[in-house]
Amino acid sequence: MFYRQLSFLTLAFVGFVSFVNAQTIVNTETLLAQVDSGWAATFGVVGDLSYGNSRVTDLSTDGSVGYTQGAMTYRLAASWARLAEDGAAIQDNRFAQVRVNRKLGERGWQAFAFLQTASNNVLLMQERTLFGGGIRKRVLDGDGGWFDVGWGPFSEREVYDAETAEPQKDLVRSSFTVASEWQITESLDWRNTVYLQSDMGAWIDNRFYYESAANMAISEQLSFEFSLVYRRDSDPHAGLESVDMGTAFGLRWEME
Repeated sequence: MFYRQLSFLTLAFVGFVSFVNAQTIVNTETLLAQVDSGWAATFGVVGDLSYGNSRVTDLSTDGSVGYTQGAMTYRLAASWARLAEDGAAIQDNRFAQVRVNRKLGERGWQAFAFLQTASNNVLLMQERTLFGGGIRKRVLDGDGGWFDVGWGPFSEREVYDAETAEPQKDLVRSSFTVASEWQITESLDWRNTVYLQSDMGAWIDNRFYYESAANMAISEQLSFEFSLVYRRDSDPHAGLESVDMGTAFGLRWEME
């Protein structure tokens, strides 16, 4: 599971128990390809189609590609999820991010910059554009896993449906990140990600995100995944709920 040195392509077939898609914060730790050297890529797709008294389509896909040369790593990630009944969209979420990382010496420090765009009709959000950067430090690194902390500012523009009370928001947020992955047994690893994003002009306006995910290997290429997500927004838009929770499980296939 750790330190994949060869390029790989991943196909994920995931069954959702009660996953909430109204997420402002996107966990890029799970979307961005892990690249030790050379090229790496991931791809996942989930689909469901129902016919009868109504036609329901549920499709989500995500993918990423990354390249590392020397101290530089370049990565691109994107995802799309759509749930529709009789052709009318119930949910339509889109996301894309470009990220550049540079290692700073041999003590685990990195600098990074990113550009991100997203939309989410459940949140009434037509567009969310972020641009920022920061620093990241690998505090622990060993055969049993790793533990990272990071911080950086980013500009945020959110454009909402015209009929909402506040159709556009422009501000600068501070983002604090904690990420880790641990090898519990030879076949089981455990990943955790925490984001705390606060408005630098009004710290009481903040967003908290936590995801915990377990991955159990069934064979060298097939594994079972389970994840739990918790999200809280201290100032949700247009009367939306401030807390979302969800779980997901499924199978992941990896090819080197």
